[in-house]
Amino acid sequence: MVKSLNLRLKVSAAIASLIAVAVADFAPAKAQEVSWQGFYAGVHGGFGYVDPDDSDLNLSGGVAGGQIGHNWQSGNTVFGIEGDVSWSNVEDDITERLFGFTAVATVQQDIMASARIRVGYAYGPLLYYATVGAAYSKFNLELEVTGPGVSQTTSQKSELSGVIGGAGVEWAIDRHWSLRGEGLVSRMGDRFDLSDGVTEIVGRAALNYRF
Repeated sequence: MVKSLNLRLKVSAAIASLIAVAVADFAPAKAQEVSWQGFYAGVHGGFGYVDPDDSDLNLSGGVAGGQIGHNWQSGNTVFGIEGDVSWSNVEDDITERLFGFTAVATVQQDIMASARIRVGYAYGPLLYYATVGAAYSKFNLELEVTGPGVSQTTSQKSELSGVIGGAGVEWAIDRHWSLRGEGLVSRMGDRFDLSDGVTEIVGRAALNYRF
């Protein structure tokens, strides 16, 4: 029984040793195979929240769109540029009633876009990065007033621009495809006047194809 136990221990130790060697040989090879260098394009989707200054409105909703970019890699350091456009359903409304009249104001974000730089650190199949750049957004304000003998709707477009920053992590599934999750915070106003505007927070996931 003792001999049998010793034999099992030796076999187990040998198997564990072989697995350790295989993992040690396999892991660096996989890490070296992952290259972030070059052009990429993809799609994204997520959720956005907009907090306008001096307003009771709190806009929220879904966002979806696409992105394109290019990475340069030196060792574990990755530097890149990226542009993205999202179609947005981030909105909110407020209703006021006075003397039999009802006014409903609805604010919806139609489009959001950004041009950013990315700086990251590649570790195996993962890329940890920070990003910063310029942001643009288009909002639509609709005001509907109804009451005795009155039914009127007016709308107005508003374009805001500002700065954006955030961080994320991207996972290389293989040599071409990758998945990422990121969080972005932007501050926008009329013609980059950030003293009076909106703050937007976006969390989104993306699927990229590296060419």
